[in-house]
Amino acid sequence: MALGALVVLSIVGTTLVEYATSNAGNASRSGADQAAYALAEGGANAGAGVLVNNAHPDVWTGHPTQASPATITYSNGTVSWWASSLSCAPEACWKISAKSTVRNPTGPKAAAVHRTVSISMKVVRHHTNGSNVGNYIYADGDIKVDGGAAIQEPIIAGGNLDMSASSSANFIMSISQLISVRGQIKTNLGYIGNGPTTTLTAPINASSSSILVADATAFASSGTLKIDNEWMKYKSHNPTSFSIATDCGTGTALCRGFGGYGAPPAASHSTGAVADGRLHEIHAALGCSPLACNLVARLFSATTPDTTPISFTKPTFDQTQAFANAAPGPKSTNTCTGTSPTGSFSTFFDNQSPASAILDHSISTPINLTGSVYDCIATAPNGTTGEIKWNGTTLTVHGTVFFDGDITVGSDLT
Repeated sequence: MALGALVVLSIVGTTLVEYATSNAGNASRSGADQAAYALAEGGANAGAGVLVNNAHPDVWTGHPTQASPATITYSNGTVSWWASSLSCAPEACWKISAKSTVRNPTGPKAAAVHRTVSISMKVVRHHTNGSNVGNYIYADGDIKVDGGAAIQEPIIAGGNLDMSASSSANFIMSISQLISVRGQIKTNLGYIGNGPTTTLTAPINASSSSILVADATAFASSGTLKIDNEWMKYKSHNPTSFSIATDCGTGTALCRGFGGYGAPPAASHSTGAVADGRLHEIHAALGCSPLACNLVARLFSATTPDTTPISFTKPTFDQTQAFANAAPGPKSTNTCTGTSPTGSFSTFFDNQSPASAILDHSISTPINLTGSVYDCIATAPNGTTGEIKWNGTTLTVHGTVFFDGDITVGSDLT
């Protein structure tokens, strides 16, 4: 199975103002306070503008630091601004801080007036047309889902979507939201969406691990649900309840508030709330096979499937840049544990050392990403961090991972 995941980036931000006040002795000092705040705010906005216009805002190589800030001089004072990364994997987040300095008008020996403003900004991955979901799986040709796969991203294909006839344990989970193909959807034995809708028969709170419902019989054995605005992942169900999965995050973290950075958090929901297992939309230019889409028992869509694929422009992929800055990848500093699928972690991403590696498809034998248990985390030359991990049941990828050769997936995966 060869799939390409492509993303473009946009930025959203919130502002946190941090400053300390002291009693102003007179109107002049009050004016200096206001001027200092205005300068600090302008400095933070200047830093935000630099981030927004950066070609790779998710890594922002060479950004000013607190130890070496950027300084802007105005007629009434100066402002220094800098950036620091925030932890919000798998996205990239930045805190932009600015500190102003304005002369204190109360006297020549009075300490200068300072104000500090901070803006927190998140780099959001999305594509420019169609679904508003973040990442997605794209192929110019066909996409085949096999081997017990559970896909959690939108699927966009220039050919067919083949759910495979060899297993009933293949799922396009409802959190995927979108399927758009220019060929057929070959439904076979797989689930497209996780089920219809049902209603809660008892209220739940943010830590509930069991969801009581009116009827869960038509739902897939495992999958995702949306209740009000909250996504959650379930591991099993009986006719009147869902059991929430515990394989999200570290330890036994409940899969509540599911969906990654920016997803609505776990919340309370009332009796009668709708639990929705459907995809949002399905578009297949040549319909479904062997049955029409509206006759497929395991196809669940909130809107009627149609034959008009979404308008989609494939983003340009900079292969050279990805080779140089992927983490893990041929040029990154990789720290791996477990057993390499290639026999040695030195040949997992490239057959050459990081210092001498060039983009030349040096790995001649396809790499089975699910051939052995491993965990590789890395830092690229430009500061990008990421991870790829196979624990025997789940393949986890954070960031951009680059293999200088072909890859395969040869085991069941989620």
